[in-house]
Amino acid sequence: MKSCKYLMGVVSAVLMLSSVFASSTLSQDVQDGFNKKGQISIFQDKLSLDVLNAKDIRIRTIRVPSNGDANRDCTDCEFDFTNYGSECCDSAWDEYGINCAELEANYSWDCTGCSCPGDGEAVCGDGYCTGDETYENCPEDCNAPGECDAGYIIDCADDDCCPESWIGDGFEDCEDQAYGCDLTCYDNDGGDCDGSTTTGGTTGGGSETCNDCEFDFTNYGSECCDTAWDEYGINCAELEANYSWDCSGCNCPGDGEAVCGDGYCTGDETYENCPEDCNAPGECDAGYIIDCADDDCCPESWIGDGFEDCEDQAY
Repeated sequence: MKSCKYLMGVVSAVLMLSSVFASSTLSQDVQDGFNKKGQISIFQDKLSLDVLNAKDIRIRTIRVPSNGDANRDCTDCEFDFTNYGSECCDSAWDEYGINCAELEANYSWDCTGCSCPGDGEAVCGDGYCTGDETYENCPEDCNAPGECDAGYIIDCADDDCCPESWIGDGFEDCEDQAYGCDLTCYDNDGGDCDGSTTTGGTTGGGSETCNDCEFDFTNYGSECCDTAWDEYGINCAELEANYSWDCSGCNCPGDGEAVCGDGYCTGDETYENCPEDCNAPGECDAGYIIDCADDDCCPESWIGDGFEDCEDQAY
């Protein structure tokens, strides 16, 4: 752990999108205009979701079995929701059969610019139970009352089918059906409807370590600035300077006086005065490379990542 910037390449695994994607469904309510650097997700080609998060919009992830069709062209869609289950609203229709209307109503996605192929007139036999289709008028597409596809469960208030992954995901699927489902008969939505869910910054559902932090960066590598220090040895000052995170409210344990022997090369520590924490000049930990201008160690994954690590050393 002898590195000025300790962010292992493995952090990218935190952002994996399996067919039911990342374990955390919390959005990162961050300020407008942020870019995330390094192995903590990058949104550049499309409008950053920070535009939505700056409006206190909690974006919900899709965690249901995928149909496997992810070839949709998302060029016309303004927002990229890759880290929430599918690249855009149109690809979400192809992959999961969730149309734009439902994505905007129950997942807080913004489908501006998208073609929304699933929002037209319902077509019996297309494999999707939409519009005015029911089991009675289109059993080819719709389940019999009380039956749901794999990965779904019966709504506590009616015969709707709701994603099983919504239980205990930090979103309140209560009797008011704010997201279209009442899951109170499933242990009060896994605790989401009884007020017992822990907080994590401003988004809810996080760990005690992050209670004081205002923002949740789960989808960018670590839940908050304080856990990023525990997990990767990156302090608040570096997170804000080089990763554009906002550490407001955090305790920032790594920003105090440097302590030789704690495994982190911080503050005024060097190889000369603290070889226990700092690498010898010209040496870096695995996954890091030497800066072209000095002896700093930089993540090798920063090469060709879309951010300009040039002579001005902006990052």
